[in-house]
Amino acid sequence: MGAFGGATIAPEIAPVIARQLQRDRHAALSTSDTPTVLPPPTPPEPSTSRESSASTAFAPTSANGAADNRQQDAIEWFAAKSISIEPSQQQNSGLNKIFFEHAERIGQAYIKHRDSSIIANFLRHVRWAITNRKNIRFVFKKNASQSDIRILTGLCNYLKRSTFLSHYNYNRSQKVIYADVQAERGDIRLFLTGQWFEQFILHEARKILNDSGLAYDHLLNPKVTFQNEDSYEVDILFLVKQEPILIECKTGGNANAHLSKFSSHCDRLSINPSRAFLVILDLAESELQTMNQVWEFQTANIFNFPDKFKSMLS
Repeated sequence: MGAFGGATIAPEIAPVIARQLQRDRHAALSTSDTPTVLPPPTPPEPSTSRESSASTAFAPTSANGAADNRQQDAIEWFAAKSISIEPSQQQNSGLNKIFFEHAERIGQAYIKHRDSSIIANFLRHVRWAITNRKNIRFVFKKNASQSDIRILTGLCNYLKRSTFLSHYNYNRSQKVIYADVQAERGDIRLFLTGQWFEQFILHEARKILNDSGLAYDHLLNPKVTFQNEDSYEVDILFLVKQEPILIECKTGGNANAHLSKFSSHCDRLSINPSRAFLVILDLAESELQTMNQVWEFQTANIFNFPDKFKSMLS
């Protein structure tokens, strides 16, 4: 008989336990960084006037990315178009930071592992499960490489440790991931169904602007309302040198259905088409080329958006 954790066990069982402990250790080390545990969301402070709403909607930044007080140009630009701004629900800065960190990690993994599509396939499955109120059950292909398995189980461990997932388990013999997204956190569920993509594109655009030395203001997910009370949400709006840049992000659905709607948004907001981007997550390059020939605004995917954004700025 052998000893384990102070208990006596049969010799034939000890090797089984040892192998399980070794597997658990490898799973725990599949990602080297430790994510921040997600705090509860903080309700936004109610705005008392139209002007204060516009001010809280914008997150102005200087060329080095630091926050500053230059909001007036952005507010006046909207006012000149007779457009009122209702900001999206504000969260505490610590929570925003966590979501942006996770968006950057997911986006970089999506791009890095483009050839295998392992991250793309998993995120499509997650979106379907959340939309249909199902548990996540992701089955690896029979010929899945050990690299793909490590990549995806590493991401899932990361999401579990940061409490985005309430449950996660990988069945090695079946090559199946079982997981649940936090049921009571609508912000997490929205994030994993597509908001991560908006935040990642915002991160990429800001990084390019910071590197270029340009000062800018930006607005994420505001509701814009016109004089006739028509209203809709804008994904991302930048103001650079008094010129607006509009970005709309789509993770799925019929790509063609987004085109006329986005074109209408550009017209109503008086956005120069060369400074308007419809970014469709992983649309094929051939389809993007066709769209760019037919529509005046720019279309891109997660892979070529940075280059197109840089080209526009130059």
